[in-house]
Amino acid sequence: MIVNPKKDLGDIEIREMESELEEYKNSLTEEDIQNLIKENEELKEMQLSDDTEEAKATIPRLSISHVDRKVEEIPQEIIKKKTILLYYSTIYLLAKFPI
Repeated sequence: MIVNPKKDLGDIEIREMESELEEYKNSLTEEDIQNLIKENEELKEMQLSDDTEEAKATIPRLSISHVDRKVEEIPQEIIKKKTILLYYSTIYLLAKFPI
């Protein structure tokens, strides 16, 4: 894979996103805007409020006995060829999934 940086790409993408958002905002009615504001306020209030003890009790918990004390080693290799540096790891191949 060859990556060619493009100068000002971030600025270009920001301008495009701002343009798309402006178009979207212009397509909304005043009622749509007020509904979005209300939904946003409700979401913020919910996120900032404490969970009930009942809700907290549903969160799964691990005791220290569930944690393996042995550190698992992850095979990795750094390969250097001329001006190319490659970091190789099989971390994703080592994932253990219960059956």
